[in-house]
Amino acid sequence: MIGLDLGNLAVDGCTTKAPCGGQTAGPSPVDRGKQGLKRSMVTDARGIPLGAVPAPANRNDHTLLGATLDALPPLGPLPTGGTVHLDRGDDIRRCATSWPHAACTRGSPSVASPPRSRPAIAGSSSVPTRG
Repeated sequence: MIGLDLGNLAVDGCTTKAPCGGQTAGPSPVDRGKQGLKRSMVTDARGIPLGAVPAPANRNDHTLLGATLDALPPLGPLPTGGTVHLDRGDDIRRCATSWPHAACTRGSPSVASPPRSRPAIAGSSSVPTRG
């Protein structure tokens, strides 16, 4: 399709409230067991949503990965050597079996590596001094 960057896809899920319930609502692990909904979504490199799968809020991300990748509409031939970016809740082995023609990566480099601490400069202190 014109305008879509299908060489890099991202898959992630979010938990939201479902105050009216519904068929897919379930107890939310982050909201004291109230009704919640998890949306697992796949987007292109620019963040344009391509497919989504609803599920009860207490489902793990890796259990929805295959269904989320299957939710992609037929977009024509996908570029070879594409990458599917996952968060830490997804299982890379499942991605490799569900999506064999793409490389699967977990987490972004900025999140995966801890921030570096700055070296202390001689004579400087972060403690306030009396003046």
